[in-house]
Amino acid sequence: MRHWLPPLLWAVLIFIGSSIPGREIPGMVSTASILLHVGEYCALAALAARAGARQPGGMQGWQIAVVAFAAAVWFAVTDEIHQAWVPGRTVDTMDFIADAAGAGAGTLAWYFLLRSRVWKKRHIIV
Repeated sequence: MRHWLPPLLWAVLIFIGSSIPGREIPGMVSTASILLHVGEYCALAALAARAGARQPGGMQGWQIAVVAFAAAVWFAVTDEIHQAWVPGRTVDTMDFIADAAGAGAGTLAWYFLLRSRVWKKRHIIV
């Protein structure tokens, strides 16, 4: 269970950030906002994949990556819906696309790190 603490805490931080009413957030350039979304969900998916890899159960690396990606995208959907009830916030398709792109980048980065020789030499995960 301890391996799940980092992705859970990260998800809580994302939720807290998206709960801030829109008027309290300083104006961000659109590119900065998109990069923030990509970074948030890149980290979330990578942390979830890392935690999933440490679970017993015999899942292959690609299966862990798919589950981590799906979980991060599901969280992105629920987070965007949640923002519909936050004053000054709306559901934004571009934010969701950035979230999904970040989740994809995070799972791919984790998967390729997993497959690298250096990773295999230092860890027992295949």
